[in-house]
Amino acid sequence: MKKISGLFFFGIVIISFAFAQAAITITPGRAHNATLQGTTEQLYSVRVPDGRRLIAYTESSLDTVMRIYNEQGEEIAFDDDSGTDYNARISIRVPAGTYTIGVRGYGSNHVGPYTLHVLTEAVVITNITAGRVHNATLQGTTEQLYNVRVPAGRLIAYTESNVDTVMRIYNAQGVQIAFDDDSGTDLNARISIPVPAGTYTIEVRGYGSGDTGPYTLHTLSEPVTTISAGRPHNATLQGTAEQLYSVRVPAGRRLIAYTESNTDTVMRIYNEQGEEIAFDDDSGVDLNARINVRVPEGTYTIEVRGYGDSHVGPYTLHVLTEAVVITTITAGSVHNATLLGTTEQLYSVRVPAGRLTAYTESNVDTVMRIYNSQGKQIAFDDDSGTGYNARIDIVVPAGTYTIEIRGYGSGDEGPYTLHVLTQ
Repeated sequence: MKKISGLFFFGIVIISFAFAQAAITITPGRAHNATLQGTTEQLYSVRVPDGRRLIAYTESSLDTVMRIYNEQGEEIAFDDDSGTDYNARISIRVPAGTYTIGVRGYGSNHVGPYTLHVLTEAVVITNITAGRVHNATLQGTTEQLYNVRVPAGRLIAYTESNVDTVMRIYNAQGVQIAFDDDSGTDLNARISIPVPAGTYTIEVRGYGSGDTGPYTLHTLSEPVTTISAGRPHNATLQGTAEQLYSVRVPAGRRLIAYTESNTDTVMRIYNEQGEEIAFDDDSGVDLNARINVRVPEGTYTIEVRGYGDSHVGPYTLHVLTEAVVITTITAGSVHNATLLGTTEQLYSVRVPAGRLTAYTESNVDTVMRIYNSQGKQIAFDDDSGTGYNARIDIVVPAGTYTIEIRGYGSGDEGPYTLHVLTQ
């Protein structure tokens, strides 16, 4: 049996061809009969109300593979053989919304009838308060869910038990932002992550079906220091103990953060959903950390710590924002510009649902990234085009996308042409 893939903390998997065909709308609780066509993915759209778990599985004598996508076209779950025999089965807690279920055969020779079952079931969530302990009984691999409201800062959750516990934490959008099995005492789970203010769901279960017995859940919240861009902040590094800073970034800005210190600093930046969006160790002067990242408007958490326990001493954190220039272009037209080494050049393009193709023509080595309207990278390429040119060909829902072009190295300078097509 293969383990069901949960919601992802880092990285985005985009549907390569799924939205190129229309999805069949189905109703939970009603079985749908169809014919598997090898590796051709067949799509089903289902609406899930708030507070429900989405369960989807196939019945077939063939080997089925299943994926589930959210409204943004991101793959949030995958399974091959968790159902009966070689059937696929996914059981996942999701926020209210419309989801797309993709079903295909494991190989091109898997052709024949199958039945898709889609169900939703109520999710029971216990409200708890940070700083107070909660006693419960583990019931094997059955998840037990807890909602906790915390201010911006560090959220710490851990179990005390004689059995093997597993823990996940989800943000308010239902995205898994942390997972742990055995970081606590013995086989207990422990998670410590920086988070913006909000309500988080903690999931606790046993590692296996035999892990049954009493446990205590502890949740704690540690504060974050609010700083303003443009003003340096002096502090003292305490080894690997993380120190957290919250900063507001306006629209159309780039976030630059770096340390000045005689010790080795490490830095991470998290968005409002608690997802890590950038990491650095030694990109600054000497062993200092430095991050330069384009971000959408919002409040971000900067984490600073020493590389090791011995890295203790004073440091200064500098946080700056600078304007980002984005050129609006039209799909179907070409745009001529000059590459300036590794300096990113940004283009905004509005496209309908379908296939988005972007590529460069140049005598220098180009690199391309595409971001969705939430600022998340959905595609990357270096040399898929002619020569050392970049080329990306993906299927996207309707929306506005940002295309980033830069040279592979600082010496990659010269004219290039950007082509953007839709179909």
